[in-house]
Amino acid sequence: MHNPLLELSDHLAAAVESASRFILAVTAHPRLPASGIHWQPGVVVSTAHTLKGHTSAELTLPDGSTQSVKLAAKDAATDLAVYRIDAAHLPTPTFTGPDTLRPGNLALAAGRSTRGGPTASLGLISSLSAPWRTWQGGLIDHHIQLDIGLYPSSNGGAVLDSQGRIIGMATGAFSRFGAIAIPTATIQRSLETLLLTGYMPRGYLGVGLRPVPLPASLRAKLPTPAESALIVLSVEPGSAADAAGLIVGDILTAIGSTPASLPEDVQSALGPDSVGKTVAASILRGGNLLEIQITAGERREEQ
Repeated sequence: MHNPLLELSDHLAAAVESASRFILAVTAHPRLPASGIHWQPGVVVSTAHTLKGHTSAELTLPDGSTQSVKLAAKDAATDLAVYRIDAAHLPTPTFTGPDTLRPGNLALAAGRSTRGGPTASLGLISSLSAPWRTWQGGLIDHHIQLDIGLYPSSNGGAVLDSQGRIIGMATGAFSRFGAIAIPTATIQRSLETLLLTGYMPRGYLGVGLRPVPLPASLRAKLPTPAESALIVLSVEPGSAADAAGLIVGDILTAIGSTPASLPEDVQSALGPDSVGKTVAASILRGGNLLEIQITAGERREEQ
Protein backbone atom coordinates (compact mmCIF):
# COMPACT_ATOMS: atom_id res chain seq x y z
CA MET A 1 0.00 0.00 0.00
CA HIS A 2 1.28 3.45 -0.92
CA ASN A 3 2.29 5.33 2.23
CA PRO A 4 3.28 8.96 1.53
CA LEU A 5 4.30 9.59 5.15
CA LEU A 6 6.66 6.63 5.07
CA GLU A 7 8.11 7.88 1.78
CA LEU A 8 8.62 11.36 3.26
CA SER A 9 10.20 9.90 6.39
CA ASP A 10 12.60 7.77 4.35
CA HIS A 11 13.44 10.70 2.08
CA LEU A 12 14.30 12.95 5.04
CA ALA A 13 16.40 10.25 6.68
CA ALA A 14 18.27 9.70 3.42
CA ALA A 15 18.96 13.45 3.12
CA VAL A 16 20.43 13.54 6.63
CA GLU A 17 22.47 10.42 5.98
CA SER A 18 23.90 11.93 2.81
CA ALA A 19 24.70 15.24 4.53
CA SER A 20 26.33 13.48 7.46
CA ARG A 21 29.21 12.53 5.15
CA PHE A 22 30.49 16.12 5.24
CA ILE A 23 29.30 17.25 8.70
CA LEU A 24 31.68 17.16 11.68
CA ALA A 25 31.32 17.70 15.41
CA VAL A 26 33.22 20.77 16.68
CA THR A 27 34.24 21.04 20.32
CA ALA A 28 35.95 24.30 21.24
CA HIS A 29 34.20 25.46 24.42
CA PRO A 30 33.49 22.37 26.58
CA ARG A 31 29.90 23.45 27.29
CA LEU A 32 29.06 24.74 23.83
CA PRO A 33 29.24 21.85 21.37
CA ALA A 34 28.72 22.72 17.72
CA SER A 35 28.82 21.20 14.28
CA GLY A 36 30.83 22.12 11.22
CA ILE A 37 30.52 21.71 7.47
CA HIS A 38 33.36 20.51 5.24
CA TRP A 39 32.65 23.44 2.94
CA GLN A 40 35.49 23.05 0.48
CA PRO A 41 38.51 20.74 0.38
CA GLY A 42 40.43 21.15 3.63
CA VAL A 43 38.14 23.89 5.00
CA VAL A 44 35.50 23.49 7.72
CA VAL A 45 32.98 26.23 8.50
CA SER A 46 31.25 26.50 11.89
CA THR A 47 29.80 29.13 14.24
CA ALA A 48 31.87 31.80 15.99
CA HIS A 49 29.53 32.40 18.94
CA THR A 50 30.20 28.90 20.31
CA LEU A 51 33.93 29.63 20.68
CA LYS A 52 33.70 31.99 23.68
CA GLY A 53 37.32 33.03 23.31
CA HIS A 54 38.73 29.59 22.47
CA THR A 55 41.14 29.45 19.52
CA SER A 56 41.40 25.71 19.04
CA ALA A 57 38.92 22.87 18.66
CA GLU A 58 38.63 19.13 18.37
CA LEU A 59 36.87 18.01 15.21
CA THR A 60 35.11 14.64 15.13
CA LEU A 61 34.90 13.29 11.60
CA PRO A 62 32.10 11.11 10.24
CA ASP A 63 34.24 7.99 10.68
CA GLY A 64 34.68 8.76 14.39
CA SER A 65 38.32 9.88 14.14
CA THR A 66 39.33 13.21 15.65
CA GLN A 67 41.67 16.05 14.76
CA SER A 68 42.84 18.88 16.98
CA VAL A 69 42.98 22.11 14.97
CA LYS A 70 43.68 25.78 15.45
CA LEU A 71 41.15 28.41 14.48
CA ALA A 72 42.10 29.72 11.04
CA ALA A 73 39.74 32.70 10.95
CA LYS A 74 36.54 34.04 12.42
CA ASP A 75 34.02 36.81 11.92
CA ALA A 76 31.61 37.28 14.82
CA ALA A 77 29.56 39.76 12.78
CA THR A 78 28.43 36.93 10.49
CA ASP A 79 28.95 34.17 13.12
CA LEU A 80 31.57 32.38 11.03
CA ALA A 81 34.48 30.32 12.34
CA VAL A 82 36.86 28.64 9.90
CA TYR A 83 39.21 25.71 10.43
CA ARG A 84 41.66 23.98 8.13
CA ILE A 85 41.61 20.21 8.24
CA ASP A 86 43.60 17.34 6.78
CA ALA A 87 40.75 15.24 5.36
CA ALA A 88 41.05 14.95 1.60
CA HIS A 89 38.68 11.97 1.61
CA LEU A 90 35.71 13.97 2.93
CA PRO A 91 33.12 15.03 0.34
CA THR A 92 31.84 18.60 0.02
CA PRO A 93 28.20 19.70 -0.24
CA THR A 94 25.94 20.66 -3.11
CA PHE A 95 24.79 24.25 -2.56
CA THR A 96 21.68 26.16 -3.52
CA GLY A 97 20.55 29.77 -3.26
CA PRO A 98 17.29 31.38 -2.13
CA ASP A 99 15.75 31.50 -5.61
CA THR A 100 14.27 28.03 -5.14
CA LEU A 101 12.95 28.71 -1.63
CA ARG A 102 9.58 29.90 -0.37
CA PRO A 103 8.15 30.37 3.11
CA GLY A 104 6.48 27.11 4.02
CA ASN A 105 9.13 24.91 2.38
CA LEU A 106 10.48 22.13 4.57
CA ALA A 107 13.99 22.60 5.94
CA LEU A 108 16.28 20.19 7.80
CA ALA A 109 19.01 21.18 10.24
CA ALA A 110 21.64 18.43 10.14
CA GLY A 111 24.48 18.34 12.64
CA ARG A 112 26.71 15.94 14.53
CA SER A 113 26.74 15.29 18.27
CA THR A 114 29.87 15.22 20.39
CA ARG A 115 29.37 11.46 20.61
CA GLY A 116 29.89 11.30 16.87
CA GLY A 117 26.40 10.49 15.62
CA PRO A 118 24.35 12.63 13.21
CA THR A 119 21.51 14.80 14.49
CA ALA A 120 18.51 16.26 12.68
CA SER A 121 15.70 18.76 13.26
CA LEU A 122 12.78 19.33 10.90
CA GLY A 123 10.86 22.54 10.39
CA LEU A 124 9.83 25.17 7.90
CA ILE A 125 11.32 28.21 6.28
CA SER A 126 9.14 30.68 8.14
CA SER A 127 10.28 33.82 6.33
CA LEU A 128 12.64 34.83 3.55
CA SER A 129 13.61 38.45 3.04
CA ALA A 130 16.17 40.84 1.63
CA PRO A 131 19.81 41.41 2.69
CA TRP A 132 20.29 42.68 6.23
CA ARG A 133 22.99 43.69 8.68
CA THR A 134 23.66 42.10 12.04
CA TRP A 135 24.08 44.43 15.00
CA GLN A 136 27.86 44.03 14.60
CA GLY A 137 27.77 45.17 10.99
CA GLY A 138 27.94 41.83 9.16
CA LEU A 139 26.16 41.73 5.81
CA ILE A 140 23.87 38.70 5.44
CA ASP A 141 22.67 38.23 1.88
CA HIS A 142 19.18 37.05 2.84
CA HIS A 143 17.29 36.69 6.09
CA ILE A 144 16.25 33.04 6.15
CA GLN A 145 14.22 32.50 9.31
CA LEU A 146 13.71 28.88 10.32
CA ASP A 147 10.89 27.41 12.35
CA ILE A 148 13.34 24.91 13.82
CA GLY A 149 14.46 24.34 17.38
CA LEU A 150 18.20 23.69 17.26
CA TYR A 151 19.92 21.17 19.47
CA PRO A 152 22.98 22.83 21.06
CA SER A 153 25.30 20.81 18.83
CA SER A 154 23.34 21.79 15.70
CA ASN A 155 24.78 25.31 15.65
CA GLY A 156 27.15 25.29 12.69
CA GLY A 157 25.33 22.41 11.03
CA ALA A 158 23.89 22.34 7.54
CA VAL A 159 20.42 23.62 6.68
CA LEU A 160 19.10 21.45 3.86
CA ASP A 161 16.25 21.89 1.43
CA SER A 162 13.91 19.06 0.48
CA GLN A 163 16.42 17.85 -2.12
CA GLY A 164 19.26 17.61 0.38
CA ARG A 165 21.09 20.68 -0.92
CA ILE A 166 22.65 23.14 1.50
CA ILE A 167 20.72 26.40 1.96
CA GLY A 168 23.20 27.67 4.53
CA MET A 169 24.62 27.16 8.01
CA ALA A 170 22.34 26.92 11.05
CA THR A 171 22.82 29.38 13.90
CA GLY A 172 20.83 30.62 16.84
CA ALA A 173 23.09 33.63 17.37
CA PHE A 174 20.91 36.22 15.63
CA SER A 175 17.38 35.13 16.46
CA ARG A 176 15.40 35.06 19.70
CA PHE A 177 12.96 32.60 18.19
CA GLY A 178 14.02 29.48 16.33
CA ALA A 179 17.12 29.91 14.23
CA ILE A 180 18.32 31.35 10.94
CA ALA A 181 20.40 30.02 8.09
CA ILE A 182 23.52 32.00 7.18
CA PRO A 183 23.08 31.78 3.38
CA THR A 184 25.58 29.95 1.23
CA ALA A 185 26.26 33.18 -0.70
CA THR A 186 27.32 34.97 2.50
CA ILE A 187 29.68 32.16 3.46
CA GLN A 188 31.19 31.86 -0.03
CA ARG A 189 31.77 35.61 -0.20
CA SER A 190 33.29 35.80 3.28
CA LEU A 191 35.53 32.75 3.00
CA GLU A 192 37.80 34.28 0.36
CA THR A 193 38.74 37.16 2.67
CA LEU A 194 38.79 35.11 5.86
CA LEU A 195 41.16 32.50 4.44
CA LEU A 196 43.43 35.19 3.04
CA THR A 197 43.63 37.48 6.08
CA GLY A 198 42.33 35.47 9.05
CA TYR A 199 39.75 38.12 9.86
CA MET A 200 37.14 40.34 8.20
CA PRO A 201 38.32 43.96 7.95
CA ARG A 202 35.70 46.62 8.64
CA GLY A 203 35.79 50.38 8.86
CA TYR A 204 36.31 51.94 12.28
CA LEU A 205 35.71 55.50 13.50
CA GLY A 206 36.61 55.19 17.18
CA VAL A 207 33.59 56.89 18.73
CA GLY A 208 31.00 56.00 21.36
CA LEU A 209 27.52 56.82 20.11
CA ARG A 210 24.03 56.88 21.60
CA PRO A 211 20.70 57.70 19.93
CA VAL A 212 19.08 60.97 20.99
CA PRO A 213 15.78 62.56 19.89
CA LEU A 214 16.09 65.73 17.83
CA PRO A 215 13.97 68.78 18.65
CA ALA A 216 11.99 70.35 15.84
CA SER A 217 14.44 73.28 15.59
CA LEU A 218 17.30 70.91 14.73
CA ARG A 219 15.26 68.60 12.53
CA ALA A 220 14.43 71.55 10.32
CA LYS A 221 18.14 72.05 9.54
CA LEU A 222 18.58 68.57 8.09
CA PRO A 223 18.26 67.87 4.35
CA THR A 224 16.15 64.84 5.26
CA PRO A 225 14.32 65.43 8.55
CA ALA A 226 14.78 62.67 11.11
CA GLU A 227 13.32 62.05 14.54
CA SER A 228 16.67 61.07 16.06
CA ALA A 229 20.42 61.06 15.51
CA LEU A 230 23.55 59.90 17.37
CA ILE A 231 25.32 61.93 20.02
CA VAL A 232 29.07 61.43 20.40
CA LEU A 233 29.79 60.29 23.97
CA SER A 234 33.49 59.50 23.56
CA VAL A 235 36.28 59.86 21.01
CA GLU A 236 39.20 57.42 21.07
CA PRO A 237 42.54 59.30 21.01
CA GLY A 238 44.34 58.80 17.72
CA SER A 239 41.29 57.29 16.03
CA ALA A 240 39.82 58.24 12.66
CA ALA A 241 37.16 60.33 14.40
CA ASP A 242 39.81 62.13 16.48
CA ALA A 243 41.88 62.90 13.39
CA ALA A 244 38.79 64.28 11.64
CA GLY A 245 37.99 66.62 14.53
CA LEU A 246 34.89 64.99 16.00
CA ILE A 247 34.35 66.01 19.62
CA VAL A 248 32.19 64.85 22.49
CA GLY A 249 28.75 66.42 22.18
CA ASP A 250 28.66 66.44 18.38
CA ILE A 251 25.48 64.94 16.96
CA LEU A 252 26.05 62.67 13.99
CA THR A 253 23.11 62.82 11.59
CA ALA A 254 24.49 60.94 8.57
CA ILE A 255 27.56 59.12 7.36
CA GLY A 256 27.98 59.13 3.62
CA SER A 257 24.48 58.87 2.21
CA THR A 258 23.24 56.83 5.21
CA PRO A 259 21.12 58.66 7.81
CA ALA A 260 22.39 57.88 11.31
CA SER A 261 19.64 57.14 13.81
CA LEU A 262 21.12 54.00 15.36
CA PRO A 263 24.72 52.80 15.91
CA GLU A 264 23.93 49.98 13.46
CA ASP A 265 23.49 52.61 10.73
CA VAL A 266 27.12 53.63 11.16
CA GLN A 267 28.27 50.01 11.11
CA SER A 268 26.28 49.43 7.93
CA ALA A 269 28.15 52.27 6.24
CA LEU A 270 31.54 50.89 7.32
CA GLY A 271 31.91 47.61 5.47
CA PRO A 272 35.19 45.95 4.41
CA ASP A 273 35.50 48.27 1.40
CA SER A 274 35.42 51.40 3.57
CA VAL A 275 38.82 50.87 5.23
CA GLY A 276 41.18 53.69 4.24
CA LYS A 277 38.50 55.56 2.31
CA THR A 278 37.25 59.03 3.12
CA VAL A 279 33.57 59.50 3.83
CA ALA A 280 31.55 62.64 4.55
CA ALA A 281 29.90 62.82 7.95
CA SER A 282 27.12 65.29 8.70
CA ILE A 283 27.07 66.60 12.25
CA LEU A 284 25.24 69.15 14.35
CA ARG A 285 27.56 71.25 16.50
CA GLY A 286 26.32 74.24 18.47
CA GLY A 287 23.09 74.18 16.50
CA ASN A 288 24.87 74.38 13.14
CA LEU A 289 24.95 71.66 10.49
CA LEU A 290 28.51 70.85 9.43
CA GLU A 291 30.11 68.33 7.12
CA ILE A 292 33.47 66.80 7.98
CA GLN A 293 35.60 64.28 6.11
CA ILE A 294 36.60 61.10 7.96
CA THR A 295 39.10 58.57 6.65
CA ALA A 296 37.92 55.26 8.08
CA GLY A 297 40.36 53.22 10.10
CA GLU A 298 40.25 49.44 10.45
CA ARG A 299 38.47 47.45 13.12
CA ARG A 300 40.18 44.11 13.42
CA GLU A 301 38.46 41.43 15.43
CA GLU A 302 40.68 39.71 17.94
CA GLN A 303 40.68 35.92 17.84
